[in-house]
Amino acid sequence: MDGLQKIPITVAISCGKTKMGKEYCPVACNICDYKCVDDSSFLYKNVKTCKWITSNGLEDVESRCNIMWEGKLVKEYCPVTCNICDEKKCVDDPSFRFKGIQKKKCAWAARKAKKRCNKTWNGELVKHSCPVSCSSCGDVIII
Repeated sequence: MDGLQKIPITVAISCGKTKMGKEYCPVACNICDYKCVDDSSFLYKNVKTCKWITSNGLEDVESRCNIMWEGKLVKEYCPVTCNICDEKKCVDDPSFRFKGIQKKKCAWAARKAKKRCNKTWNGELVKHSCPVSCSSCGDVIII
């Protein structure tokens, strides 16, 4: 790699008050609006589909799934093939309070989900903080 070393880093993600954390890191923020499926339009190096990951059997799967391509890990494009669909489950945020009101937790949103889950509080949809109560998890989330 031309003298460069790979150095692991830790990144802090803000899921609460800002849109950016939830928008760019939905898995870390437990936003579950989508189902776990391989991206049919994914082409590694503009040629290889998700099937390429297992083309040499299972021995190369982990290394291929952890390759970075166009700003994301290959496993983010191919979660089914990389077998990561069950790594993280969708959960409601136990600290959520709509407008800071103690009794307006996720259970409050669930009682009138169609109306309340699409409300915005602090720049975020209620369903992003309460995906289970708002039935917005889909089947599972992907990484």
